[in-house]
Amino acid sequence: MQGRNFRIRSLSWLSSGLLLVVLVMLNGVLARAGSRLDLTEEGLYTLTDGSRAILGRLKDPVTVKVFWHDVPVRFDHTKRYVSALLEEMSDASNGKVKSTWVDMSEDSGQEEASELGVEPYVFTVMHGKEARQAKGYMSLVIEMGEEPPRAFDVLFQLQDQLEYLIVATVFQRSRTELPVVGIVSNRTFNPFGGPQQGPFSDFEGMMQRTFGAGARTDVSLDEAVAEGIDVLILARPRDLTEAQVARFEQYLLAGGRGIVLEDPADLENVLGRDAMSAEPHPSGLEGWLGHLGVTVERGAVADFEFPSGFPRSQQEFLRYPYWPQVQREGMDSENPVMRNTPPMTLYWPAAISVDAPRQAAAGRTVTVLARTSGNGYRRGDITGLGRADESPEGKLLESVPLIVLVEGPLQSYWLGKPDPTAKAPDAADARGGGIPGFDLPGPDAPRGDEPGEPVEPDEPGEGSGSPDGAPADDAPGKDADEKKADEKKPAEPEDEGDGDEDADATEEESGDDESAEGPPRLETGAIRLLVMGDADFLDGRLMNAWVTRYVNGNIGPGFVLGAAEWMSGSDELLALRARAMNPRNLDEIEDSTQSLLKSLNLFLVPLLVILAGLTMFFVRRMA
Repeated sequence: MQGRNFRIRSLSWLSSGLLLVVLVMLNGVLARAGSRLDLTEEGLYTLTDGSRAILGRLKDPVTVKVFWHDVPVRFDHTKRYVSALLEEMSDASNGKVKSTWVDMSEDSGQEEASELGVEPYVFTVMHGKEARQAKGYMSLVIEMGEEPPRAFDVLFQLQDQLEYLIVATVFQRSRTELPVVGIVSNRTFNPFGGPQQGPFSDFEGMMQRTFGAGARTDVSLDEAVAEGIDVLILARPRDLTEAQVARFEQYLLAGGRGIVLEDPADLENVLGRDAMSAEPHPSGLEGWLGHLGVTVERGAVADFEFPSGFPRSQQEFLRYPYWPQVQREGMDSENPVMRNTPPMTLYWPAAISVDAPRQAAAGRTVTVLARTSGNGYRRGDITGLGRADESPEGKLLESVPLIVLVEGPLQSYWLGKPDPTAKAPDAADARGGGIPGFDLPGPDAPRGDEPGEPVEPDEPGEGSGSPDGAPADDAPGKDADEKKADEKKPAEPEDEGDGDEDADATEEESGDDESAEGPPRLETGAIRLLVMGDADFLDGRLMNAWVTRYVNGNIGPGFVLGAAEWMSGSDELLALRARAMNPRNLDEIEDSTQSLLKSLNLFLVPLLVILAGLTMFFVRRMA
């Protein structure tokens, strides 16, 4: 009997030991497998439905070559992520996306990398307390059709954006028609030759990477906007003449879509060379936007509930209310662009006021896409914005509109007036004052931000003057220069009939000048225009500054690119772009902690199973 019990106990211990070995080995194999389980609430590590739809429609094969060699062990998680991501893409594309990990141990691999424009990256490796530098490869290259290969380097820096970058590249190259997006921005002379540079050159590079051959970074309003441009971005317009504004209006009336990023308070007049004057920068669009029933105010907006800011030290974060962060609850969730935009920081933005009665009379709709919290504040000037010690005490706090979308019919501002594109610049154009006779409302003027809230015509240009929005000749507030400029203009028609005859006469007199501009001038049309009072988040000096990248990353540029995609009729990448804008990094784990977790993963679970089995064995034996 004792011998039998001994054999049973021996067999139990042997079975338990064998089970432990098998479980440890199985767990080790599974730990090295490329499978992933995404437990995040929004499925951040699983392909989006938009990615699957785009990849599932692929007709041509796509080859992704990964160059990975001599990379420190601390980046193994990036390697596993890239491998699993490419496997998912292959499955979603029914095998159209094929990945190859190039063997870099031989000279042929490094020669192939050099031919494709892949350069080694210099890593910092710690040997004890000594930091050493070593070269390695951490890149991938996308090859598709006859298009030139596209490389993405330093993959650990792009991990959060990698799905978007790959799918957007594939989508761009698989489309038969690319959206055409142009930008009008200020440029400066480049003394070293090559293209002229400007504050938005980094954003223009993002446009070219997003829209490829459809990006137009050399658009000018000095001539008629070329046909075929789906969306035109006016980034920080400055002192536009009547002729330039009229060309932009003609583009919109012809069916183009516009994004206007006015910037009365920018980096220059807040902290830069124009800070001493503390005067808002004029765009030249003020009068035309007033005719449209929209006013970009001349001050700046703060949000005392959701201020952004920057770290002053590792222990202190400086909150700055004039860098308001627009929260999701302040965005219009019905609009596809805003629905997918994460909280976004703006820099000294201007408030947007809307003349609701004028919109209703014209049959237009104006949608407020983004606004501050209820603790927003409109500041009527920009003096002293460099200070960060303001408090909300004693201020009128409200929810302030920051981004609006105007849609519907528009009657030309120049209906019945001389065509500004068919005449020589007058005094108003020479001084860069935009449209003469239009005075901006002061900070205390009534506003009509909410639907149905009228704007009282107390100030010239704010609902006063003629029905189409042009100010009357005897409007109060005109200075001597404006009256002289008006005297130089042809006489205004006294009635509608005479106006048509005068307009026809003007067109006949312009003759060859008008034909040089292109087709006849449009007088009515339906428009779609997005207006906001900030462009600083596209300025390369702020985009690349550490203090602003810390709080905004690439969210602002991503929002504008997403809006351009949506306005051009392409919205499949919006959700994916929003994912790329959201940082998803986890806190870095120390090496010792990683080793402990790995050991627990390998041995703890099998030991728990063995202990459970032994417990059951002894319980049954004692029963």
